[in-house]
Amino acid sequence: MFKKRLTNSKKGISPIIGVILFVAISVILGAFVLTAGMGFSEQLSEPKPNVVEYGTNLETQEYYDSVNDSYFNGGIITFRYFQGSTINVENINILVDVSESCGKEERIVNLPADGNRLEDKNVRSGNISSSPVSGGIATDLGELKGGESNDFGPGSAIRFRIASSDCKLSEGDDVSVSVIHTPTRSVIMKQEFIVEQYTTN
Repeated sequence: MFKKRLTNSKKGISPIIGVILFVAISVILGAFVLTAGMGFSEQLSEPKPNVVEYGTNLETQEYYDSVNDSYFNGGIITFRYFQGSTINVENINILVDVSESCGKEERIVNLPADGNRLEDKNVRSGNISSSPVSGGIATDLGELKGGESNDFGPGSAIRFRIASSDCKLSEGDDVSVSVIHTPTRSVIMKQEFIVEQYTTN
């Protein structure tokens, strides 16, 4: 009579563990790709605002400082919205390029502002006192100061001042302003201004 010898064999265990690990890794990778794909599709699904018509203006101003016996040249920039889809002010940034006048570029962010004043948090540089964009309350910011709905739509306007003390505009200088829709990273309004003759205040 033959007796069977029972032995413990580990040869069949290693392939099973390998298969389990492979399946687990595949499931994790699949879930990651699915999540990333859903986020990307959500970004693509949000359309760029349909801005049909708008008007712009740069009102140049000259200020005389009687204490220092000197002139400071700045200006007020306005974008008036005539026709198109309504945009939440929280979803826009404003890029201001005055590099030809004072070698600076600024971005107005974290909108709407708290009341009719731009603060450190509202400029990318983080320091409104040295920014080419003014934080003063002398200029009505329009929809940049927000409201009940924070809507920037037809019939409304956004406005800000180029700080004359930190960025002296000269006649003939090029000033570029772009309104950017942050969710789609698209420029929805843009204007290249040429500084003209000053109006003295």
